[in-house]
Amino acid sequence: MIKALLITLLTATLAHAQGYDARTADYLRAWRIGAAETTQDVEFRVTFLTGTFPETISLGASYDGPADPSLALYDAGDGNWVEYTGKTITRLGDYIAFKGDWRTSDGIYAHMFNSTFQSNAYTCKFSGALEHTPTTFVGCYREVFRNCTAVTLIEDNPLPILTGAPAVDMFRQAFHGMSSVTSLPEGFMDTRGLEGAPATRMFREACRGMSSVTNLPEGFMDTSGLTGTPAGHMFQAACWGMSSVTSLPEGFMDTRGLEGEPATYMFWLACNNMSSVTSLPEGFMDMSGLTGAPASFMFTAAFQNMSSVTNAYTFNMSSNITWTSANVIGLDSTFANMPNWGGEVMWGTNVLALTITPDSQANTFTGSTNMPNYSIIDGNWKGE
Repeated sequence: MIKALLITLLTATLAHAQGYDARTADYLRAWRIGAAETTQDVEFRVTFLTGTFPETISLGASYDGPADPSLALYDAGDGNWVEYTGKTITRLGDYIAFKGDWRTSDGIYAHMFNSTFQSNAYTCKFSGALEHTPTTFVGCYREVFRNCTAVTLIEDNPLPILTGAPAVDMFRQAFHGMSSVTSLPEGFMDTRGLEGAPATRMFREACRGMSSVTNLPEGFMDTSGLTGTPAGHMFQAACWGMSSVTSLPEGFMDTRGLEGEPATYMFWLACNNMSSVTSLPEGFMDMSGLTGAPASFMFTAAFQNMSSVTNAYTFNMSSNITWTSANVIGLDSTFANMPNWGGEVMWGTNVLALTITPDSQANTFTGSTNMPNYSIIDGNWKGE
């Protein structure tokens, strides 16, 4: 507490002093976080808002429980902090709060609140954050808030931001089905600090079905730091059904650093039905570094129904991807129903749709009538 008070006073003093810059602010912010962790001031709170509040809540069925129950504290709503004794918590007020160390023996939060706040009987909001960064990123946030349909507001980023090398299943279905949340706070799924090779299923269905969210904050699913060979299922259905989002932040699904052979299901349904997005950012789903034979379902319906996109964005594919008239069926419905998009798909220096004629119906561009040359491309590209 003394440390936190001293830092607060120092911050106020430096705010009026010459030379108080952004870097100093960052240092002080880090100190404040450290002070909060030292005094256990950090908490994650669920506040019940409307409807019939639940008598009890149950943590996720597959959640393994905290590694050390004595370090995992909760306040059931009466202002008293008690140690973890089991997954069922009896509500005593209009909130339930958590602080301390809720990581499992694997050092992760997987499944912690999976379906815990799934209800039509009440609404609630999240504020604050879980304190401790996972000790391993493998599956660390898997299904942590899946199907929390009663949550309408997330005031603060609830999870520690991850930096370093990606890991298998790290964000898999983390927020899948949170269909009532309307906005996302700063820091939410900020992945600008991830570097190195992608990992299998790292974003699989991470935000699938978050159909009421209208904004994506800076850094959201920023993959501009990823390099190396693609991983299977890496973006599979990651943002499928986020139909109210209107713009994409810089770095969103930026794949310019990827090179090597394509991977199965890598972009399958990744942005399908993001029907309110109006513009695509630079680097978005850039495939210019890929080499070799197409992989099964790698692009299936990836951008289908992004029907409000109006910028003439060019999707770049390397000429080293060995497309043929037989295997372009792998682009099944990939760019379908983008009627306002005025861009092209380039295969090296050539327009893909003017260079290859599919042997069978691929429906790759069906309904994307504003793209150049739509009227003259082969009918198998557009379902005719």
